[in-house]
Parts: sequence; structure tokens; C-alpha cells
Amino acid sequence: MIAIYKREMKSYFTSLITYFFFAVFFAVQGLLFSFLYENGSTSVFAIPFAYPMYLTVFLIPLLTMRTISEDKRQKVDQVLLTAPVSVTSVVLGKFFACLSVYAIAISPLFIYQIIVAYFSAVNWLLFVYAILGTMLLGATLVACGIFISSLTESTALAAVLTIGVNIVLMFINSIISMTGIEWLSEITDAVALMDRYSAFADGVFSIPDIIYYLSYIVVFIFLTVRSVEKRRWA
Repeated sequence: MIAIYKREMKSYFTSLITYFFFAVFFAVQGLLFSFLYENGSTSVFAIPFAYPMYLTVFLIPLLTMRTISEDKRQKVDQVLLTAPVSVTSVVLGKFFACLSVYAIAISPLFIYQIIVAYFSAVNWLLFVYAILGTMLLGATLVACGIFISSLTESTALAAVLTIGVNIVLMFINSIISMTGIEWLSEITDAVALMDRYSAFADGVFSIPDIIYYLSYIVVFIFLTVRSVEKRRWA
């Protein structure tokens, strides 16, 4: 898994897409921090919750779209599938590499929090919990994107499909609520990612919410492994 992780990290930092991903994240975070700071707010932990529905949904697919589909298109996956490593190790290596890039993208939040802490008292526990929620949401969307990437050889199609699925997973309850079907809304409330994510902004520590996201991640990774294994045996 370590070898796959290193290979993926190297490929990310030789791609212009990754630097575009960083540029957008850093710019938006910087602008939000500047706005909060100028208005005397010390709620740096609110920054992650100000952009996920607009940035994370559309930018994470740029990272995940090539994870497996590009290997399939270039026939590199045949080398990986015949290498002395398990399919699970290959998938996890790609998953953690993509998640590491995402973690780097939100790392400036720690710098902003330190700056605010220098001038006023801050709630570090609340901040850390907000970061945890941001990482869990990002990890869920990464796992989803890698799974979709395993279904096609087209990186563009993988990106479009991932964006579509992300929108559904994030806002399905809001979409269904517009229809006025109450019984269906109750079902979708258990599926929508944003409802659980918003709870992290309130600073209410909830183990079920953490398990909720971890369950999503495990399911998508499992489906990805099965998808890749199917190709191996084919």
C-alpha cells in the first residue's frame, strides 16, 4: 500500500489539476478568513462550513476522476492487478493519497486559527471537531469518487458522474422536500451527508455521526475493491 501511496502522491504533484485544486481552496479560504477577521469574528472554525457545498462537491472529483479510470485507459491497471499486492492495498493507497491532498488543501485553517489565537481566546476543541467533520466529509466524497472512477475508462465521465452523485448525496433531502412527500423525506434524511455535516458546526460531539461517515467510506471502498477485482478475473 505504501508503494501505491507514494506513486499516487508523485502523480498528483506532477499534475496541473492538483495545483488548480490547491489554488481555488487556498484563495477561497483566504478570502473567507479576511472577511471574518475584518469583521472581528474569531470563528475560524466556521470557514470549512462556508464553502463545502460549493467547492468540495465540484473539486474533489478533479482529484478522484483519474485514480482508476486513467490506469484502465492506459492499461496500467493490468500491471497493478498482477503485482504482488492485494486489490485492497491498491485501492487504499489511492484513497489515502487523494485524502492527503485534500488534507493539505484545508491545512491553512490551522494557520488562521493560530493567528486568531494570538489576539484572542479561541475554542480549540470546537475547531478540531470542525476539522474532523470536514475531513470525514472529504473522505466520504473521495471514496465515492474513486468508486465511480473504477467503473469507467473516461476521466471526464468519471468527474461528471461523481459531481452528480455528490450533489445527490449532499442535498437529496432538500431536493425531496420540495416534492412534499413526507415519508420519502424521512428516508432521505438518513442518507443526506449535509445534515450530519452541519451538526459538526454546532460543536456537538456525536459518535454516531462519526460512525455514519466511516460507514459510507467503508462501503465505497468495498465496492471499489469488488469493481477492480471483477476486472482482474475478467
